[in-house]
Amino acid sequence: MALDRRRQVAERIIALLRAEGYVRTGGEISRETGECRINLVGEDDSMWINIRDAPPSLLAEFCNVYEEIHALGFGLIHSCIRLRPLGYSEIAKEDLSPELKRDLETEYHYYKAAFWVPRIAVALAILVATGSLETVGRLLGW
Repeated sequence: MALDRRRQVAERIIALLRAEGYVRTGGEISRETGECRINLVGEDDSMWINIRDAPPSLLAEFCNVYEEIHALGFGLIHSCIRLRPLGYSEIAKEDLSPELKRDLETEYHYYKAAFWVPRIAVALAILVATGSLETVGRLLGW
């Protein structure tokens, strides 16, 4: 019964977006969870929509594709081994596979966040523990 209701909602969404020029290219409803995913393509873009009973977890929402995970991983590694993060223009010059370069370029914001968040957390902990602005400055690359 709930799956029938979910299908009706999905069909109404598809009809609404069809009126805006989108075409459904795929869709599925999970029998276990009732989650519905709709894939659509428009004249200039494409989109997918998830219909869920509950919001996704933080990890499921923000690290749900391998490009994001690669960028996040490289950001964490570089936070430990580099003083400054790679600049966007420096990615092409790095000795990485073309796929990894593309992932870093596509999800550069994940790379930067993964580089700076742990660094800033450690810097704040050092500042609280020692009160040394000089050590914090060095840690942040100043």
